[in-house]
Amino acid sequence: MNPSTDPCLSTREWLSAQRDGEARGNPSGEKHLESCVACAMWSATSDLITRQVRFRAPDAPDSVSSAVASMVLSTSVGRDERVGRMMLTVAAMSGALVLVLEGLGLFGHSHLGSVDGRQAEALLIALIAGFAFAAWRPARLAAGLMPVAVLAAVITVGISVIEVAFGNVGLVDELSHIPLFVGALGSVFAARGAASATKRFDNSRTFTGGPIAVGFARTVHPA
Repeated sequence: MNPSTDPCLSTREWLSAQRDGEARGNPSGEKHLESCVACAMWSATSDLITRQVRFRAPDAPDSVSSAVASMVLSTSVGRDERVGRMMLTVAAMSGALVLVLEGLGLFGHSHLGSVDGRQAEALLIALIAGFAFAAWRPARLAAGLMPVAVLAAVITVGISVIEVAFGNVGLVDELSHIPLFVGALGSVFAARGAASATKRFDNSRTFTGGPIAVGFARTVHPA
C-alpha cells in the first residue's frame, strides 16, 4: 500500500516518527485518529509498549546478579558486625581459657563434682562453642544465638549479684562469668550488623529482581 493513498498507513507512520522525535503535529493525522477506531487502538497500544520498554528495568543475567550480590554483601559489613565478631571471638577464647583453668584448679572453682554442676558446665561449653561459630558465620548464626545468650547472661549475672550481695561467694569467683556477658553482647552487635547488611542488599534490588545502579552504588560507596 502507498501511504499517500492509505490514511491508516500514513497516520501510523506519522505516529511512529513522532514518538522517535522525527515528526511534529499533523492535522490530517490527528483528524484521522478521531474517526478511525483501529488507528486509535493502534496508537494506544503503541504508547503502552513504549512506556513499558522505557520504564521497566532490564533483568540482569544470573551470573551478573550473583556477582553483584557477592559484592554488595562483601562491602556491607558495618561497624556493628565487626564489633560483634570481635567480641564473640574474645568471649569464645576467654571462655575456653576459664574452663581449662577451672578444671586445673588455677582459677575460680570447678562445678564438675556434681550432676547439676556438670549440666551447667555442659551448657556453658555449648554457649562458648556457639560464640565461636557465630564469630565465624555471623550472618547465619548470630541472630539465632542472640536470645539464648542474652537470656543466659541476664540470669547468670542476676544470680551472681545476689550471691555476692549475701556473701555466699566472692567477687573474684564470679569473674568467670565475664566471657558469657561479653559473648551475649557480641551476639547482639553481630545480629544487628547482619540484619543491616541484609537490608542494604534488599534495597539494592528492583521489583524485577535486577540491581538498581543508583542503589548499588550507594551500597558499595556510602556517602
